[in-house]
Amino acid sequence: MGKYLIILFLSIGLAACSIAQSEGDKKNDHNQIEAKVINEADEIHFSNGNGRVQISFVEEATQFLVLAEKLNPKQTYSISLGNNDGGGVIFGPEENVELSKGEIVGDTSFQPNANGELFVSMLNPNRVVQKKSELTILIKSDSGKIDIYQSEPFKIMIRKEDKYLKSPYLFSN
Repeated sequence: MGKYLIILFLSIGLAACSIAQSEGDKKNDHNQIEAKVINEADEIHFSNGNGRVQISFVEEATQFLVLAEKLNPKQTYSISLGNNDGGGVIFGPEENVELSKGEIVGDTSFQPNANGELFVSMLNPNRVVQKKSELTILIKSDSGKIDIYQSEPFKIMIRKEDKYLKSPYLFSN
């Protein structure tokens, strides 16, 4: 009887260790939640809760609509789509973006409106986002180049059979 209890306790202990290891595998090297996989129109949020990014698919491109709030209206900011390999794309110039709130200053800087809102949309070819291990949207202050807002991490998985949206811009709240 004692041997069976010992075997039972060892089995329970091994099962608990396996569950704990499995839960640990769901986190990446920085002890963050695993990147959200996006394969259809969806949205992700900034970690500070002051905005979101709407992601949609248009023909052979991916649309990113950045909706940031509570920014300093007297500062300018840069917006980038970055990956954990160190690469990325900076939003701009003017002919590549559409703004519904705020304005572009120069080629790649944006200034929020008087209420601190900045709504910027940019269409990127699918090759920019496909097969990247993890992506984030970053908003940095031009004055100090510090991260102001960072989105939750995400991955884009584009399926060949996806039907694309007719309109590339989704300005909505």
